[in-house]
Amino acid sequence: MAQNAILRFMQGNQLLIMKSDNTTVAAGLVGGDYPLWIGATTPTDAPYKVSIAGKLYATGAVISGDSTFEGTLKGVSGSFTRLNCVNDAGNAVGGISFGSDGRMWFDGDMYHQGTKDSRSLRFYTSDLWCRGVFGARERSIMVVYGSYAYVYTKGADKAGTYIPLTSGTSSNNETYYIVPCYSPRYDYNGETSGFPVDTVIFRITSSATYRYLLSLAVTQRIFLVNANDNYNNVQVYANGTKQTLNGGSMHHCMQLADFMYPSPNSDWLGRGLMFGASNDNDWK
Repeated sequence: MAQNAILRFMQGNQLLIMKSDNTTVAAGLVGGDYPLWIGATTPTDAPYKVSIAGKLYATGAVISGDSTFEGTLKGVSGSFTRLNCVNDAGNAVGGISFGSDGRMWFDGDMYHQGTKDSRSLRFYTSDLWCRGVFGARERSIMVVYGSYAYVYTKGADKAGTYIPLTSGTSSNNETYYIVPCYSPRYDYNGETSGFPVDTVIFRITSSATYRYLLSLAVTQRIFLVNANDNYNNVQVYANGTKQTLNGGSMHHCMQLADFMYPSPNSDWLGRGLMFGASNDNDWK
């Protein structure tokens, strides 16, 4: 027992350890639900207490050296320099490191798989710089049926999301339809919000001619397909002219308005759209 320690034996099976002023309670032992507490007169107000079931409650802790926590660890926030992924033998086989420059380093393969709302899980990000192999099993497609389209946000093997296409009128008094290639008509159906279209398939079953204006971000690439080999009735505006997509043809296109010289006129429909490799397939 320390010199000048003050112990007070109370009624109700309590032992209180007092501060040197003989008034303030420093700690206590009691036969209740919290048999040990420190820093208050009662266990209820104590910043440190231990329940009879062995649970520790504290307002803070500084732990040095190796520590082991078993069970579920719940937290609101925290800071780490590294989190290890260990196997059944306790050996580190991967991990996440946190650099002082704000970067996170992943050591090991990453899997993001499963389903939600009858679709595959999605990974949302702003910029993605890939230093190695990059591949995709499917394309991000929109199928156009004339004045409306279906956007396949859940994959080509699932039902598409219907969207109506906004129309416009050219200086020649010709009606055309705008094909939005990012977040297509999310104002009509939020399911398409953030969806980047990389392939537009025109599947028009009538012989009527349809004209389209592609809405693309600068440098966005798009692959166009007229999937009906019976009709040459799809026209796409490019720098003030109409490019005809013959039935069965496929075309690579890119929006380059800010990099073209001479700069295309600002009032041209399809300003900045450039066509690349094409091929006309015939199977009828």
